[in-house]
Amino acid sequence: MLVMINFLLLYEVFIIVGQTNAFKQTKSCETCIIDSFCTDDTIYFNISISNYCQIPLKTFFAYYTDVDSKLHYFNKIINCINCYINISIESVHDAWDYTLRLESPKPSKTCSTQHTAHCGGAVSYLIWFITGVLSALFIILGILLSCMKYERNRKQSCSRNKKQTNLKPFIEEKDYMVLNTIDQWKNVIFGNELNTLRSNINNPELILHITFSQFVNIYSIAIEASEGENKLFFDDFIAFSL
Repeated sequence: MLVMINFLLLYEVFIIVGQTNAFKQTKSCETCIIDSFCTDDTIYFNISISNYCQIPLKTFFAYYTDVDSKLHYFNKIINCINCYINISIESVHDAWDYTLRLESPKPSKTCSTQHTAHCGGAVSYLIWFITGVLSALFIILGILLSCMKYERNRKQSCSRNKKQTNLKPFIEEKDYMVLNTIDQWKNVIFGNELNTLRSNINNPELILHITFSQFVNIYSIAIEASEGENKLFFDDFIAFSL
């Protein structure tokens, strides 16, 4: 009977010691997220497991990205102690920052249980910034060019719609010249009467040299002909000079 009691006491002590050691191991287990690196398709987080963890170690993680703040949870069973393992996450379209957080087990000491992987980098941010600035400049330039074109067309339209006036008062009489005519051209051009300006029968081409006293815009040339049969011929080219 005494032997049986001693055996039971020894068994209880063994159980208590075993539970105490297990509790110490659980409290001393350190699971830390220490580093990360990125590839085109996968993001890897480096996890360190201390020497006091029990295996298999059941862990529980959560992660989110800069384009999706919703938490995504997953479990991971770790079968090593005093080791380093990589936990992988598939890349998300247009995401640059990935944050992984350890939910369970919580470490007893000060340990990094959250880590953000910056997969875009400063160069990518700079490229996106430059691209955005250039796009904005091209948009502004396009708007300015459109406004300039609209204003130019509006001015041209207004110029066409202006009332046309007779430019005879602006003709310089001393520099005016007509070739191949048989009439007194000054009376025809500058006189008040309606006289006829006829060309030479041997050289029917009339050449008029007209000089204006200031800059003018010529929209049309009006020619009055006498009654009866008239023949009027134009060359394809009318020359203007300054």
